[in-house]
Amino acid sequence: ISLPEQFVAGMLIEKLPKFWNDYKQQLKHKHKQLSLKDLVKHIIIENTNRKQAVADKGKEIATRANLVENNKRQNKSNNRYDKGNGYKPKTNNQTFKKKGNCFVCGKPGHHAAQCRKRVGND
Repeated sequence: ISLPEQFVAGMLIEKLPKFWNDYKQQLKHKHKQLSLKDLVKHIIIENTNRKQAVADKGKEIATRANLVENNKRQNKSNNRYDKGNGYKPKTNNQTFKKKGNCFVCGKPGHHAAQCRKRVGND
């Protein structure tokens, strides 16, 4: 039984694997009908291009896996209180202020050593 070339070409396009859907759609939407020989050439070229793309992607991943990049934090010292990072060390030497009134004048807010009414303060 002899089948028309366009029918065989259409069948060949439909029998392409599922991951070739984009190429299948491209061939279906072409205005010009391809002969069977041209279609076979196109499919062979597309197949080699896809294999080459997969091989290139594999090489790219392999070269990226062995690439060692410099760590930006490695150049800095391990002191987390360096300038410019916004962190300041906590100070534990807070001055303890005694609560209460002055012994000389009796007013709050200062002590006898700072009092203005004290006889020895000039």
